[in-house]
Amino acid sequence: MLHFRDHDYGNLYSRKYEHKLYEVLYAADLPETEFFDAQMESAFSDLHAAVFAYKKAAANRVWFEPNDEAGIPREWIHGDHPQGKRFWEAVEVMNKAASAIWDAFCQLVKTARAILKVEQ
Repeated sequence: MLHFRDHDYGNLYSRKYEHKLYEVLYAADLPETEFFDAQMESAFSDLHAAVFAYKKAAANRVWFEPNDEAGIPREWIHGDHPQGKRFWEAVEVMNKAASAIWDAFCQLVKTARAILKVEQ
């Protein structure tokens, strides 16, 4: 999750982080990830929604490189016909989508700690 808190989408990143998101979406549909507590279910649902929104945002903004890296196309800013505005708008959208994942994850952990009465 630290990747989604710290990464600036103006730079390339390892695709392994994308693969972890698929695992979250897969796990969200399993019966064993259902919570009996409504607060926990709501917090997990928010995380699921943030991951899905991230994937949707990435669909037309993030390209996969052959060396197992991903990122917003460098051609948009360094190509024959630079599209700097498009590049920086994509960076902003992806940074916000990643931050939403981090925020939802933190809320899930805080909710679990409160329910379990675990002090920090």
